[in-house]
Amino acid sequence: MAKTWHLTPTSQLLKELETKPQIGLSKSQAQERLARLGPNLLVTRPPVAPWRIFLRQFQDFMVLVLLGTVFVSIALGEYLDATAIFAIVFLNSILGFSQEYKAEKSLDMLGKLAAPHSKVLRDGHKSIVDASSLVPGDVIFLEPGDRVPADALILESQLLSVDESNLTGESVPVTKNENFRGQMDTPIGDLKNVVFKSTL
Repeated sequence: MAKTWHLTPTSQLLKELETKPQIGLSKSQAQERLARLGPNLLVTRPPVAPWRIFLRQFQDFMVLVLLGTVFVSIALGEYLDATAIFAIVFLNSILGFSQEYKAEKSLDMLGKLAAPHSKVLRDGHKSIVDASSLVPGDVIFLEPGDRVPADALILESQLLSVDESNLTGESVPVTKNENFRGQMDTPIGDLKNVVFKSTL
């Protein structure tokens, strides 16, 4: 499959994936791809302990320089300067910890928000499958209120808008359609012809 699949013309992409929008994949194609590529699951990593996240805030070179300045200021008897610099470093570390901790929790939540099932076209018949069994080339169907079961290129849509707030933090739904063509430098979040796993 092309690395820039969101830029690839739909007809070429369907040919590369050996699928047809009216038929989808065959059950045997889907099983072979599932065995070869693995399940449609977010890769999880062990959770990072909060104290490790806090200590990582002190690994930045500039923070180490400032801490060195604190010790030099103490050695020179400049306690007010040392206290001010230490307070700034400490507040910066608290802010960094807070943001990184929230990001870790957000990643955990994405896994929990994944759709359990998906409507998919296989062998020309619409069926409901476990979302973890989706593979590249599957034709999926979304209806209002459905959670997106996998990152997908839009083949056809009617007044589609998606709530991507769990990915971007933006509370305004994003209008999507199959006609959008981004450029090579279009940020992933600005792709209007793609829906993303776990969005609504």
